[in-house]
Amino acid sequence: MRPPIGSAQASHGHVLPCVQQRGASEFDGETTVPSTCREARRPSGDAVADAIQRSIFLEEVRRYRKRRRKPAIMICGGTGIGKTTTINTACGREVGVVGHLSRGTEHMSRYRWGEPQRHIVLVDVPGLGDSKERDQASKASFRRWARAADAFIVVVTPPRPASLPTLRTVKALLKNGVRPDRIVFGFNRLTMLNVEVDGELHPVAMGATGPVEPESRAAVEHGTAAFIHALTAATGVPQFRTGQVVPYDALTGWNVFPLLGRALGTIG
Repeated sequence: MRPPIGSAQASHGHVLPCVQQRGASEFDGETTVPSTCREARRPSGDAVADAIQRSIFLEEVRRYRKRRRKPAIMICGGTGIGKTTTINTACGREVGVVGHLSRGTEHMSRYRWGEPQRHIVLVDVPGLGDSKERDQASKASFRRWARAADAFIVVVTPPRPASLPTLRTVKALLKNGVRPDRIVFGFNRLTMLNVEVDGELHPVAMGATGPVEPESRAAVEHGTAAFIHALTAATGVPQFRTGQVVPYDALTGWNVFPLLGRALGTIG
């Protein structure tokens, strides 16, 4: 049986199950309580590849925690694009509510991932760009975490990854002092990209280890470049690079841990 991601027995020590922490700030001294959400379906990606990626990421977490720090990764973006699903998949169970019964993340939530004494914090914040009212309601917690977090992931999706919610999120991060090179973009739901085959358009073909055909991989590369071009044009910030974009699949788990590792690597 495949072990749950984020709560399995690792090669060195026991990995702490994701534990939910609610509230506005990591530094408020709030009580930490276990999540009581039901078990979710296990990600269906390649088990061996996932185990390797999980182990590599765990080693990166250990390295940062040796500095007596508790890195916090802020995961943000528009509503309904896979922020909470990304955290659920990393944790191996449903710790945040997603799906048709959810309006998306409405309150900031924090989750611990790692070993008992060497863990990081994944911060799930409400999406921006739905309405001025919702943006205003989440403005304070977003600003607080934009200034307190160590690393930043903005989740985007085709066909318009540089959408209004993405642009509002990126501009809010920049406004709160986050350097452009510290933002990592998770390029989710790649099957929403199209590939032309024999004159017909087909969704990008995804397997357990990512895009399975040369045409699909080329479409992802083209989509990444087009996104950075559009982002640069809309924000007027020339420092964004394609290397900051990590293609992944929040639902199956493909490349979730490389995405988190890429964010952790921006801390320095």
